[in-house]
Amino acid sequence: MDALTLALAERLARSAHSGQKDKAGAPYIHHVARVVQGVGADLDLQAVAWLHDVLEDTPMQPGDLVAAGIPVPIVEAVTLLTRGPERYKEYIEELFRTQHPLAVPVKMADLRDHLRADSPYVLPSSARRRYQRALDRLS
Repeated sequence: MDALTLALAERLARSAHSGQKDKAGAPYIHHVARVVQGVGADLDLQAVAWLHDVLEDTPMQPGDLVAAGIPVPIVEAVTLLTRGPERYKEYIEELFRTQHPLAVPVKMADLRDHLRADSPYVLPSSARRRYQRALDRLS
């Protein structure tokens, strides 16, 4: 993938999450940007990280990403990261089973961001335990 595709992924994420707030009241895109920082320098991982919540938290669909010019392998990883109606444990087990080289590292960065000690939002202990178990499973 190239820098133009990465820039497109960022633009799509910023547009899709525009106006959304996290649980602490901060712009949601700040979480997304921290996940991008958490995956390192790989451009494919960064693109997936920018888009990791757009299918779950916005009206966007996989076809919208493809139509916008996002490569199919990136869309496939984003789709794997999109939690459906299954229980959280089943969702994490499916990610673990796939060992998808783009989806799993992004989910791990996402979980690390949710668990970060400097968050202004205090996770309920049940959510903290669930996220930590998920991170341990994927590690």
